[in-house]
Parts: sequence; structure tokens; C-alpha cells
Amino acid sequence: MRYQIRPVKLNKYFPPNDELALRIAQLCILREDHLLELRGITIDSAGELDEKFEEWRSLYFFRKSARTINEIRRAISGMGTLRQYKQLLNSDPKERTRIRKLTSELDKEYEHVKNLGDNVGAHILHQHLKTTLNDLDASWEGFLQIGEIAGQVHYKFAGEIVLAMLVPNVPERDRRANFESLLRRMASKSSVIELIDRIFALYRRARKL
Repeated sequence: MRYQIRPVKLNKYFPPNDELALRIAQLCILREDHLLELRGITIDSAGELDEKFEEWRSLYFFRKSARTINEIRRAISGMGTLRQYKQLLNSDPKERTRIRKLTSELDKEYEHVKNLGDNVGAHILHQHLKTTLNDLDASWEGFLQIGEIAGQVHYKFAGEIVLAMLVPNVPERDRRANFESLLRRMASKSSVIELIDRIFALYRRARKL
């Protein structure tokens, strides 16, 4: 697939004391975060990383993505009150309709991951972890890797705890498949990247960048 690389003068794209430019820059950063997270969730192999953290990698990126989706939603919601953003949308009625539809889909996507993000996002909530541990049955099991140096020690059982928080009350034989289905569904339904790309394209066109 062909692509182009173009130079970007940051102070031209994002001028000082420009609230809309500030919000667009925030969305650009969050877009790259989310794209990396989606790849981290769905990639078949991460080479040397997977040699040591195979079971943890998808869990980690999933947790990060839940938080990022929430940040993107909040950023777009905050931008909606700006006069400049309203003018930007009104400059192209067709794109305005599409962006509003994608924004609505983002709200639905957020509801899908809200509880997951709250429970196993950047911060493990004490109460949910407490409930999970109290309800664990004897079939849950993980591994502890012990080595002579810190880099060789891995608490692999931590991944099983997070998995138990994500798919509680699922029979042991179905847990991995259930979690992988959850990841695929989340990745395939993600409208976040398209939404940000359309907003940024409209921003570039309106400002002749």
C-alpha cells in the first residue's frame, strides 16, 4: 500500500492560543495511542516481547485502549462546545453528518468498554478486585516465574487475575476464547480512528494546511 510523508510545521498546524488547535492536537496524540493499542491487541506476534509477556500483552493493551477511548470521547465532547468547532462542521454539511454519526457510535463503543475500563483500566479499582478475589473458584490458576535477577522474575498469575475481572463466571475451558472474542469485537467495531481522521481532514482543509 502506497503512502506519502509530508513535513508538518507544528506552529502552523497548531498555532498558540488557539483552543481548537489545542483540542485537535490532543486528538492526534490519542489517535496514535489508540492505533498502537489496537495493534497490540490484535497482532499475531510481538517477537521478543511475546517470548516473555505473551499472555500479558493483549491484556495490557486492552486495558490501555479502554482508557484511551474514554479520553477521546471526553476530548470530542469538550470540543463540541467550541464556536470554532461548530463552524468547522458547518463548513461541510455532508462531513458534519458523518462525523456526528461516528460520534454517536463512539458513545455506544464507550458504553461497551466503560465497565471494563473502570474495572481494569489504568488503575485497578480496589473494590472490583476485592469482589473478583472473593468470588474466585478453585479452577483459576496462574504461574510465578522466579529468576536470579529482577528481569527474570514474572508474576504471570497477575494476567489470570485481570482475566478473572474481565470474564467472571466463565467456565475454564471457555475463558481464553471468550476473551479473544471480546478483543476481536472491540477492534472490529472501533470507529475511533475514522472519526478522528475525518475531523483532522476537515480541520486541514478549513485552514488550508
